[in-house]
Amino acid sequence: MAVYIEALWEEGEPRYWGEDSVSAFGKFVPELRGAFRKSWALLTAWKKHELPDRCAPMSMLLLYAFLGVALGRRLDHFALVVALGYHCLLRTHEMYQAQVEDLEFFIDSKTAVHLCCACGWTKVTLSD
Repeated sequence: MAVYIEALWEEGEPRYWGEDSVSAFGKFVPELRGAFRKSWALLTAWKKHELPDRCAPMSMLLLYAFLGVALGRRLDHFALVVALGYHCLLRTHEMYQAQVEDLEFFIDSKTAVHLCCACGWTKVTLSD
């Protein structure tokens, strides 16, 4: 089964094929429950290293439109959340969970903003 999981990974097949296969053996052949530890370990490693599915980011033109409308209506906080979400590729709930304590702003020319790991995010440093 582990060889099958490795083949799925190398061929770019969906991870759920492997998960469903290992689960099916455990469900329909109860004597095999717990026999596929290496397969489950491979699937766990695959899950950790696989990039999450995300929507493509909006265009810069659309971003500027959002920011223009928000700033024109004096919605400064909303404009900041949209700009931060765009530049850091954050999901909607991640944008709204951001706290002032999670952000560090720098004045140097190389770093714009840094997100802390306090909220469970990966550190993101934006450069010029």
